[in-house]
Amino acid sequence: MDEQTETTKSQNSPLMIVVAVLILAAAGFYLYSNFGNKILNQTSSTNKPTTNITTVVQTKTEAKSETSPNINAAKEFTIRGGMFWFDPKNITVQKGDTVKIIFTNTEGTHDLVIDEFNVATKKTNAGESDTVQFVADKMGTFEYYCSVGNHRQMGMVGKLIVK
Repeated sequence: MDEQTETTKSQNSPLMIVVAVLILAAAGFYLYSNFGNKILNQTSSTNKPTTNITTVVQTKTEAKSETSPNINAAKEFTIRGGMFWFDPKNITVQKGDTVKIIFTNTEGTHDLVIDEFNVATKKTNAGESDTVQFVADKMGTFEYYCSVGNHRQMGMVGKLIVK
């Protein structure tokens, strides 16, 4: 090879590496984008509420047999919390009810705890929500409260009444 060809090859070598890296990056991005969309579509199609409704209906149908226990749909409550308050202050259910609580924080950092049922939401910031679900298998009046700092002592409490 002559000297000029050798010089041209050595000058083009870094350029070819950069072009190859760009092509590989573009191909990787394209594959990742398409693969991610497929996963997202599969996830959203498996979490449709109609699936859950069908399951509940089937469970209630099965519960009619004499050997199955009485299964109720979850009693759902949205409890909002802010600076040292909960709304509503009281919720009432029947013993054996499945209870679903959606805690929505409107300001500050808070959670919702019910010791007797081992229930606790995660600590949330303003605008966040967390959901807990449990079976109210004991009768009585039980306090729900915020466990952050001294929020409970400052009045951030409510009552779960199980009849």
